[in-house]
Amino acid sequence: MECHITHTNGKTHSIIAENRHQLPRFEANEGKGVGPRYCPAIEKKVIRFPDKHQHQIWLEPEGIFSFI
Repeated sequence: MECHITHTNGKTHSIIAENRHQLPRFEANEGKGVGPRYCPAIEKKVIRFPDKHQHQIWLEPEGIFSFI
């Protein structure tokens, strides 16, 4: 299966910041993921690392037949 990588930019960060009030609240474990394969959602990366100008995003299918 093909997967793709891209990056956020300033416009992406602005959209996320303007819509933070619509994000679901994750309260368990003080809002932190656990485990070796934990990958925070893009909004978490933008919020936690405001000094970064871009963040990696992997575009992966949800399953073998998810493109149908």
